[in-house]
Amino acid sequence: MSDCNSVYIFKDIRECNNILINKGDSDFVSLLLTTEGDENLKGMDYQNFFGALYETDSMHFKIYAYDFVDSKTAKRYFKACAKRECMGNRDCCVYTDSKKFVVTALCFTRAYSLYTEPRCSIAVENYIKRAFSEEVKSVR
Repeated sequence: MSDCNSVYIFKDIRECNNILINKGDSDFVSLLLTTEGDENLKGMDYQNFFGALYETDSMHFKIYAYDFVDSKTAKRYFKACAKRECMGNRDCCVYTDSKKFVVTALCFTRAYSLYTEPRCSIAVENYIKRAFSEEVKSVR
């Protein structure tokens, strides 16, 4: 597990729609209608959910985004994804190895986990930066 300097997160769950709005004409986006693929959720209560698979010729990613019922639950989700405690009410973590690149971000009750391959990481980070408007810096 490694810490990140910063990532971007949605100010409101509706901002996740920018993932759809910003897509290119030949890009493929499939909305995830349920959370069943998110192994880290483990029955945690949330108010709103957005999930999507995004694919282009140059990048792909899967994202699970939530507005949880409270910050305690959001922190539990962050810990399940990042495999470490959250530092405060705003934090981010990046895990990378030869096969996967995982971003976890938290801001109070809002959190997401994003999955891709290392070769796509820069393109995906740039895409998310255009979609989401709030920067979260690691406190570690």
